[in-house]
Amino acid sequence: MAIKMHNYNKFPKDLEYLCGDIEPLDEYDIRYIEDFDEAWYFYAAASYEGMGGMILRKGGEYCYLDLGHCSCYGPTEENFESLRKFSSLDELGESCSEDALRCGIGELIEYARSTDNG
Repeated sequence: MAIKMHNYNKFPKDLEYLCGDIEPLDEYDIRYIEDFDEAWYFYAAASYEGMGGMILRKGGEYCYLDLGHCSCYGPTEENFESLRKFSSLDELGESCSEDALRCGIGELIEYARSTDNG
């Protein structure tokens, strides 16, 4: 079964990126996360860099992936085994600092709650 992608398609309200525009991830980036069931994200890219955030779900586990990168690698090229896993979106949110929640993770968690198919 293919991963279900949810593109938030906007910057979280307290976050600003001055070097690029919001855009969807492409097939090249999605191939790295195909083993997951569902993903919620926002992503922006410029010429040689990108930024964003993604919540991934596989079964009943969630993890957060920072999509920030330079031109040396893409937003989803990550060692997924090293990501901390959470049993719920609430647990993921409780693990975040107030700064992290203000920088988009909180808004992304709310978006995931509204569309979670798990």
